[in-house]
Amino acid sequence: MPLVREAEMYRSIVGLAGATLLVMQSSHLLDAQQRDAEPFAAEGIPAVSLPDPPVEYRTAEGQGIRVSVVTTGLTYPWGLAFLPDGSALVTERLGTLRVIREGVLDPTPLSGVPEVFTGTALAGLMDVAVHPKFSDNRWVYLTYSKPTAAGSTVALARARLEGHALSDVRDIFVSDADGAAAAASRLLFAPDGTL
Repeated sequence: MPLVREAEMYRSIVGLAGATLLVMQSSHLLDAQQRDAEPFAAEGIPAVSLPDPPVEYRTAEGQGIRVSVVTTGLTYPWGLAFLPDGSALVTERLGTLRVIREGVLDPTPLSGVPEVFTGTALAGLMDVAVHPKFSDNRWVYLTYSKPTAAGSTVALARARLEGHALSDVRDIFVSDADGAAAAASRLLFAPDGTL
């Protein structure tokens, strides 16, 4: 099954990457690019169509990459994490968390996702990660643009995946940067299990 092979490739890439949580908020970026970004704030970045057959190319390092459509119907997908059964959790920038099982997108988003700020083109629900001991603890981690009085900040939340919902959702990190700026983040677990 292609999704399982991709899950194994993703896990091996993540295993080599180490622990990283990148938090970037820049009011300078907002000031410089807000005029250009505003048309995309509601719609996001325009979608690019991929051809039906997989696209294959070589990287500068000589590795082969194959890009193929796994599913359709997502709205501005941002983060991807695989569950132990091979299904995938996908964040959508506008604040929804979706599940893909065997290449089929579940039409109903998961409930329990925190409120997300989406007032700029580079803000919203960002990354998702599954705890290395997910089978035992059911923990899922999300980074997102958390609404504030001044606009937003970046937050890291931990939740338990129970059926088709997140429960016990709580922020475990909130950036002290505050404003309506562009934001980005990436979650990775180190080999020792730390985030």
